[in-house]
Amino acid sequence: MCIRDSDKASEQWVWRFGNRRFDLRNRVLIMGILNVTPDSFSDGGKYFAKDRALRRAEEMVNEGADIIDVGGESSRPGAQPGSVQEELRRVLPVIRAIKERLDIPVSIDTYKYEVAGEAIAAGAEIVNDITGLRHSARMKTLIAEHGVGVVIMHMQGTPQTMQVAPHYDDVVEEIGAFLEHQLSEAKQAGVEVSEDKARKLLEGGDKVKVTVWFRGREITHPDIGCKLLQRMTESLKEVATIDRQPS
Repeated sequence: MCIRDSDKASEQWVWRFGNRRFDLRNRVLIMGILNVTPDSFSDGGKYFAKDRALRRAEEMVNEGADIIDVGGESSRPGAQPGSVQEELRRVLPVIRAIKERLDIPVSIDTYKYEVAGEAIAAGAEIVNDITGLRHSARMKTLIAEHGVGVVIMHMQGTPQTMQVAPHYDDVVEEIGAFLEHQLSEAKQAGVEVSEDKARKLLEGGDKVKVTVWFRGREITHPDIGCKLLQRMTESLKEVATIDRQPS
């Protein structure tokens, strides 16, 4: 079979995991956040019960969500870690209910290897790790073995320490270097990573310039930007404008 160069270029914009295929050429994906916790900073306590969580998941799908991200432990500043057993008690019934009712990929928001494994068995297709795969060395192997999608997050310290005198010499360079390193570590552990595809997605393509304004300073990073998950907390109907300059 002959594959044209244009076909190869198109594939650089495709995110595959399991039997899912998301084409990112024309639009970004929307991840609906569903915290089944009593203390998360956005929706903590609202969807603690399984039936309410399922109704919220259905609402988000109707509002345009492409992925539902289920979390059972708060990562707000100052939040204390919980046990594996309590996290599983919170997330597994919700994941199972969503998979029974809705045809949508479910992401498990956890850094615990044990929780991720049970969530995948219950139907989760993506692991969203706030520690960027640093908490457990077995997490990378788990992701590789099951062929699920992965979201590598960045966090300085832990939820307990993240606001205790945080410091960066160059926030863009340091976070970029971290993501590059974790991407390489994941690949070495067997996670299927296409570096050309990842870099294309991270950079935003050859003709797209991603600019961030921070405290009046224009920050443009040419090498790495990462696929950004815009956390839509209350309504997925309102889409923020990315290309916005300070007044």
